[in-house]
Amino acid sequence: MNEQISLFDDPNEKIMTEFNRFEGIKKDIAEKISKICDEVTSESEITYKVFRVECSKLLKGKPELHKHMVSVTIGASVAMRIYPQKSIFRIEFPDTLKITPAGTEPKRMKSYPDSMVIDFKKTDKDFYSVCKEILTEYLKQYTPSEKFGCCSRYAECSNAQKCLHPDKFHAKSCLYKGNLEAGRIFYGDNRNID
Repeated sequence: MNEQISLFDDPNEKIMTEFNRFEGIKKDIAEKISKICDEVTSESEITYKVFRVECSKLLKGKPELHKHMVSVTIGASVAMRIYPQKSIFRIEFPDTLKITPAGTEPKRMKSYPDSMVIDFKKTDKDFYSVCKEILTEYLKQYTPSEKFGCCSRYAECSNAQKCLHPDKFHAKSCLYKGNLEAGRIFYGDNRNID
């Protein structure tokens, strides 16, 4: 008897088919998340890209062990990770955010010790709106590690008694901004510190 052999009888072919399917899903997620990052950046009055969206790369040539993931970072800080799985999309975000996006129940898991996790059915329409809410809150709370004393607007800022830098993200690095917010003015007409 002549038996017909399917491509899926070969386990390597099955693994590669599944791997390629997840690679497509991951690429689609990364494209949509990149657009959301651009929206959040623009809405936050930031003039340049601060988010970096990356897809996990295959290491050591073992597709069956690969963990499919899309990461969103600012500098060296992870804002969010998305793991597409067979029946869900999992969002992982830092537990320091202390947020519960509408209609979700973030949970803590042993495998993600410093993070909260939200699982979505792939068809859930709220998935990307929750991603946007997480990224918006992360950006609000993010403080760059690199600092500078003040920028060329220090006299204008002193006279206005507040930071006037047009880029809100860049202004987060200004040490003088903190002094102005605390009422300590070192320059100009409103100087109150000798």
